Amino acid sequence: MPKGVFERKSPEERFWLYVEKCDDGCWRWRGCKDKNGYGMFSINGKLVRAHRFSYEHHHPVTIPMNENDLFILHSCNNAACCNPAHLRLGTHQENMDDRTNQGRGANLKGEQHPIAKLTENQVIEIRARYAAGGITQQKLADEYGVSQGIISDIINRTSWSHI
Repeated sequence: MPKGVFERKSPEERFWLYVEKCDDGCWRWRGCKDKNGYGMFSINGKLVRAHRFSYEHHHPVTIPMNENDLFILHSCNNAACCNPAHLRLGTHQENMDDRTNQGRGANLKGEQHPIAKLTENQVIEIRARYAAGGITQQKLADEYGVSQGIISDIINRTSWSHI
């Protein structure tokens, strides 16, 4: 091969560069991962999940990517695993059930939720101020840096209902 020219590796060859076969049976992805710990790599400029690639590569099936279609589920509870023996097809509901059954689906409420912008004390204060009258939901939303819809949900107890 001429100097300066490199041989492009196939997706399969690149996949194996990032797989570590471990004693626990998992094939851990050692390349790039998304925020949830799933392995990611590029094929023809498109990012794909490593476990999805592995499943499709080791099984003669292509899985459509529509909301009502099937997902690839992990039996090992390891998002970085791409061992096809640990992967199976399942519905969105089965995926959610697995998440809950494996203790990953904690239903965090209030301040414990990772995207909570308010504290429990602020929610109590918002309800009290609105109940006292003289202030609109929009004014409360502006003061607390949230949307009017969030204030409405708090007042109507469709969110923060646990307090």
